Amino acid sequence: MDKKKEEKNLVKLVLRAVLRQCWRLDRIGLDHGQLSYAPSHLIINENNVPFIVDFETASMNRKPSNVTSICQFLFLSRTLSENVTDKLGRQDKCAIIEMLRRYKNERSFKCFEKVLAVCGI
Repeated sequence: MDKKKEEKNLVKLVLRAVLRQCWRLDRIGLDHGQLSYAPSHLIINENNVPFIVDFETASMNRKPSNVTSICQFLFLSRTLSENVTDKLGRQDKCAIIEMLRRYKNERSFKCFEKVLAVCGI
């Protein structure tokens, strides 16, 4: 496998792990509150294992939006989406937005898996 393909697969694995953590937070009803700006709240260790940190503004009183917040940051914001596009290829932003809307309304695991698919991870 060439280096570029290995890097792409690693990025997919890390992003999938981040989104799964966000899904778990959504499922238990805990909103992190600051994942729309992930660099300050996401650590990836030397083994490429991501950790969501800094829960000081987390709340069980807000409707959880962890998956939608991190997806907006990774795939839709100018801040990072160009870097993600460089690694994974271009994603259909309209399709991502539509699937995030569906996820926001349904919050089912099936819908979460569709979010992963439309994001290319």
